[in-house]
Amino acid sequence: MAHAAHSAIQEWRLENLVRAMCFDMTSSNTGLLAGACVILEQLIGRPLLHLGCRHHVLELVLAAAFGVRMGPSKAPGNPSVQAVAWTVGIN
Repeated sequence: MAHAAHSAIQEWRLENLVRAMCFDMTSSNTGLLAGACVILEQLIGRPLLHLGCRHHVLELVLAAAFGVRMGPSKAPGNPSVQAVAWTVGIN
């Protein structure tokens, strides 16, 4: 992922303009040794501001609350959680 992002940055001639990166908080992005963010910083040659996206964190909290109250769901998308997430605008 880092190599693809770096290629696009070079192709668009943005290397001197990039100051930050926004990413989801998966370990493939945030890993200290081989995460895409670390690799991208190495490819660009300087540290960048890390803007980790927290969009799905509330979905995890909500799913955990439903799991405690209603029991665990084996469905890939718990309809109750999806309905509440949609209602409060975090979908």
